Formats: sequence, structure tokens, C-alpha cells
Amino acid sequence: LTDGGLQVNLYTDAECTAEVGGVSVHLRTRTDYPADGPVEIAVHPERPVRFRLELRIPGWCQRAQVKVAGGDPVAAAPGQYCTLDRTWAAGDAVTLDLPMAPVAVVSRPEIACNTGQVAFMRGPLLYCLEAQDAGGLELARLAVEGEAAEVAVPAGLEGATGLPALGASAMALDWPGDGPAYAACRTRCTGRRATVTLVPWFARGNRESTRWTALLPVAIG
Repeated sequence: LTDGGLQVNLYTDAECTAEVGGVSVHLRTRTDYPADGPVEIAVHPERPVRFRLELRIPGWCQRAQVKVAGGDPVAAAPGQYCTLDRTWAAGDAVTLDLPMAPVAVVSRPEIACNTGQVAFMRGPLLYCLEAQDAGGLELARLAVEGEAAEVAVPAGLEGATGLPALGASAMALDWPGDGPAYAACRTRCTGRRATVTLVPWFARGNRESTRWTALLPVAIG
């Protein structure tokens, strides 16, 4: 509750009732976030009332869109609040769409030990590779192919948490060492290729005792 409006900061299934401008307003949120991006918010004031509904747009989401009461979707800037200032009536609906394309991310250049490596995120979740999901490749000798490393969400591929897993193309390094030394070298790779499965970082180690990593070296050439 803010001065003259309501803010929604956490996207989960929830309901709340607050008094805005002397009018009782009930909000109901339904979503599968962070497994999926759409968020449905139903607004039910006891009588029509004007107020600001402010939706937090996560900084990671570059293409968020908001649609109000069946209108056309409009873009919402990342890292800010999207303010909807209007007269609300019972049954008005807001749809917030937070697209969750998997992306490769790199560390700040000041972190020298992470040079030449990428991590993968989908929405707000960091993903990692566990040894049993490495497609038979040795985890310590594995690299992601290409400077523009990409991953996808294969149909029906879900982890133990029910959240989507990711599939990425990887290969074993033609390199006798392991650890950060070969990552920094960004050596040429001529090893065997495989498709690996990435799971949400918070769910790591829940199936068996194993090794895992969130940073993967990028193979060149």
C-alpha cells in the first residue's frame, strides 16, 4: 500500500484486501512464476475508484508487456515500476507478461577468474550443470560451443522441481588439464559433442551426490 495506490512486488498466487481512497479493494494474483512469465491480476473494488496500481518490472526482463481490461498490450521498462493510473471497477483484469527466453550471461570484466566463461539464466533463475546431466562428457573437461552460446527449453523437459530444464550443446575439450587454467586459455576444441541438461541452481544436488558448475568455458574455433 502506497500513498494513493497499491504496489505489487512479488509475483505468486496471492490475495489481499486494502483500503484505497476510502474504498476497500481486493486483489487476486494467479501465476506460475518463476516457471512461466504470465501474471494475471484481478482487481475488485467495492465500488469504482481511481488509484495507481504499480507493478514491479524485474531488471532482467527486457520485453515485459502489460495489458489492462482487455486493451492492447503496452511495453513496460525493466527495473522500474509500471504505473497504471485509472478508475478501477470490479472485475477489471491486468495481464503482465514477463518473457523468459534463456540467455547467456558473463561476469564483469574485473572478475578475471571468470574470463572466457558463461552462465545461463532463464527469467530470475540461475541454472547449472550437474555431472549426471553432462551427456557422458567429463564435467571438468567440458565447454559450450560458440561465442554466442545459446540454450533452449526442450518440450517436456522438466526437472524434479517441475521447473523447465534447459538443453545446451557442449563438447569435451582436447586439453589435458581441468579447472580455471583451461577456461582462461579458451583453447581450440576437437572433442566429442553432446547435448547437456541444465537445472535450476537452487535444485542442485537433490537427486544424488554429484559435482556441478554454473560457469562453463566457451570453446573457440
